[in-house]
Amino acid sequence: MKILSFLIIGVLLLGCQQEKTDGTDENTDKSKDTTKVTTDTEQKTETPALDTTNLSKLRTELGTILADDIKDLTENDRRFMYSEVDVNGDGSNETLVMMQSPYYCGTGGCTLILLNSLYKPITKFSVSDEPVMISSGMSNEWNDIVITSDGAQHVMKYNGNTYPTNPSVAPEFKDGDGEAVQVKFSPVQTF
Repeated sequence: MKILSFLIIGVLLLGCQQEKTDGTDENTDKSKDTTKVTTDTEQKTETPALDTTNLSKLRTELGTILADDIKDLTENDRRFMYSEVDVNGDGSNETLVMMQSPYYCGTGGCTLILLNSLYKPITKFSVSDEPVMISSGMSNEWNDIVITSDGAQHVMKYNGNTYPTNPSVAPEFKDGDGEAVQVKFSPVQTF
C-alpha cells in the first residue's frame, strides 16, 4: 500500500512540474488574461492584455543586452517571461523581463530587466521575484514598481534616470501606499 501511495504522489508531482520550454506560447488565449491585485483599501484594476507581436524583436534585443553572458549560457539559461506596461505615462509600453534560469536566479530571486519601448535597458534589478506590481504611486512622473524580494514587497522609485537596482534594500510596500496592480507575465519563452 505504501508503494502505491508513493507511486501516485510521484506521478502527480511530475505532472505538476511539466512546463513548455520551447519558446512558444502554449495557450494564446491565456496570454490575454489579466490579473487583479491591490491593497485591501483600494479599488481593483487590471493590467493590459499581453501583446506578442514584438516577441521576435524582444528576443533579438535580449541577445544583444545579455551578449556578455551568451558564451556561458545553455539553452535552459535563456528562459524568460515578459510583460508590457506603460510605467511612464507616455502611451508606449515598457517591457519587464523576468529571467527564469539558475544562471540569472539565486536564493533571493532572479534578474528582472526593465526595457524602454525600443527594448533598451532602463534598469536591471537583482534578487527579484513574483509578484511584481505597478503602483499608483509616482516618482519623477513614473509609476513606482513593487518588487518581491526575500519574501517582502519593496517599492522601487524612479530617480529621473533609472530605478534602484537592488529591491531587497528598498523600502517595503505597505497598505496605504496606494493601489498596486500585479504584472501578468507571459508563459516561459526562450531567446
